[in-house]
Amino acid sequence: LDKLPSTILVYKDVDIDKTTMIPLHDYREFRIRDVLSQTDQGKLYGSISLNGSLHPAILSNEKVISLPPVINSDITRLTENSKNILIDVTGTDLDSVNNVLNTIVHSLTFYGGEVLGAIIRYPDKEIVTPNIRPRTMELNLGFISTWLGIDASKDVEVVKRALERMGYKVNSVGSDRMTITIPYYR
Repeated sequence: LDKLPSTILVYKDVDIDKTTMIPLHDYREFRIRDVLSQTDQGKLYGSISLNGSLHPAILSNEKVISLPPVINSDITRLTENSKNILIDVTGTDLDSVNNVLNTIVHSLTFYGGEVLGAIIRYPDKEIVTPNIRPRTMELNLGFISTWLGIDASKDVEVVKRALERMGYKVNSVGSDRMTITIPYYR
């Protein structure tokens, strides 16, 4: 993160014939078309997000720092002196992307890392990531019984202990329902 030209990042399509970057672990500047056709990562993953002569990129002050999901720029290379890192997770399903990000964030904070968020501006909304707020869910004890093969209404304590061992908090238990709080990393 400390090596980026700007703290404002832009995710947009770039023309693969007019835009250049230095691929990770290289020192030479390539056109994006050449990155996609000449690097191992480009050959394997280059066609996934290619749309004609356009490819999505993450830019910092107009410099390409990543071609998701293909390859990052060498400017983002981690070294033994790296202290502040940028985690970018891209995908086609926002819930899945957020779950992956939260898992990575949890791993880093577990070992003492500090997490700073980011504001992501879409044309129609803004979201703050990572979202580490726990969420609440209501469970149907009949459904649990069917899937686990136990009588959950009779073995509520077994279900409750199992959930708590996984980091869930059991808020309330009714005759056929259980309300739980799910930690952000689940």
